[in-house]
Amino acid sequence: MDNRPALIKALVADATHFADLGAAPVHADAAPATWEGIGASGPLAIVQPVTHAITDYYLTNPIARASETMATCSREFSGAAKMAAE
Repeated sequence: MDNRPALIKALVADATHFADLGAAPVHADAAPATWEGIGASGPLAIVQPVTHAITDYYLTNPIARASETMATCSREFSGAAKMAAE
């Protein structure tokens, strides 16, 4: 491949989906009817602030939860064990 058109031609020969560069593919479940039934329309009620889904990054999997080192990281970085001021 000495130039861009030759490269694109070779890519399209191997993977035909590269022929539509610059166009977003349409998925079967992207129809508006699929999404209209989700949620309810109207103003948002600001009763509870938005928070992170993961409250303790250091204990997100069983291996980390079994680790003493990760338990220490969790205590120190999540604020679970606040140290008294000296």
